[in-house]
Amino acid sequence: MANFTSAQALINHRQAQLRRLKHGRTSIDAASKAAAEIAKMEAVTLTSGPTRAEGELARAGHPFRKQRLLSIGRKIKGGASAMSSYPLLPIGRKQNKVVRGWRIFRIREGVYRLQNIDPVSKFVLAPGGTKRMVSRQFWQEMNRRVVPKIRKARQELLRLALKG
Repeated sequence: MANFTSAQALINHRQAQLRRLKHGRTSIDAASKAAAEIAKMEAVTLTSGPTRAEGELARAGHPFRKQRLLSIGRKIKGGASAMSSYPLLPIGRKQNKVVRGWRIFRIREGVYRLQNIDPVSKFVLAPGGTKRMVSRQFWQEMNRRVVPKIRKARQELLRLALKG
C-alpha cells in the first residue's frame, strides 16, 4: 500500500490510475485476444489425439456410437473390453482438418470468437452429440481448462492497471 505525504500526492496517484484505466481499452482488447489464443491452444490440444489405423474403430465395435452399450461386452485381442481403450478425449486426428480449422474472429472491440471452420467439426464437436454419435464432452472440458487461465490473466491485467 502506498503512503502519501500530501493530499496532492494522493490526487496525482488517483489521476494516474484513471489515465491508465481510460487508456487501458487497448490493453483490454489485447487481453481478450490473449484469452482467445489460450482457448485456441487448448482446443488444438483436445483435438490432437492419436491417429487410428483404418478399420480399427470398426473392429472395436464403433466405440463412439450412441448404442455403444451394446458392444461393451465385446472383447478385443488380449481380452480387454473394446470400450476401455477409447477415451472420449482427446479427439483423434484423421487428416488434421479439425485441428487446422480453429480460427479466432474479432466480433467487435474486446470480443473474440473461437470457431472451427472444418465441415466435419460440427458433428465431432456437437455439445450433445449427434443422432448416432455420443457427446465427446469437448466444450465442458474446454471450459474446465480455459476459464481458470483466463481469470488469472484478467486479474493480472487489473493488478497492473491499478498498480501505483
